[in-house]
Amino acid sequence: NYAVLLKLALLGAAPEEWERTVLRLTSNQADPKVLESWLALRQAHPVSRINALRQLLAAARFTAPMALPAVPTLVLASANDQLVNAECSRALARHWQCEIRQHPTAGHDLPLDDAPWVAAQVLEFLRPAAR
Repeated sequence: NYAVLLKLALLGAAPEEWERTVLRLTSNQADPKVLESWLALRQAHPVSRINALRQLLAAARFTAPMALPAVPTLVLASANDQLVNAECSRALARHWQCEIRQHPTAGHDLPLDDAPWVAAQVLEFLRPAAR
C-alpha cells in the first residue's frame, strides 16, 4: 500500500480522494460519516504534501526495538488489516514474547472499527495486574 499512498502524496490527490483511500485502507467497517469528519479535520488542520511524504518514509523505515519491552505489553491486530499484514503483528508479539489478540474482521484502525472490542481487550489484559 505504500505505492498507493506515495502516488497520492506525489501527485497531490484531491482531499476527498486522499481521505477516501486512507479510510478504505484503514477501516473495514467505518460509518460513512467518518469521511465527512476527516475532510473537515483536514480542512481545519491541513498536512503539507512534504509532511505526508515524511510520514510515509518514517513508516516505511520503522523497525521495532529488538529489546523486549520493560513492561507487560499487549499487541492488538486485525486478521483483516488491509494496510499492514497481520503477520507483522504476530511476529512482533513472538519476538517480544508478549500477548497478542486479533480481531477477526476489523481493519487497521481498530478503535475506529470496533472501539468496544479494543477497550475490552485492554481491560482484560490489565485486570490481572490490578489484583
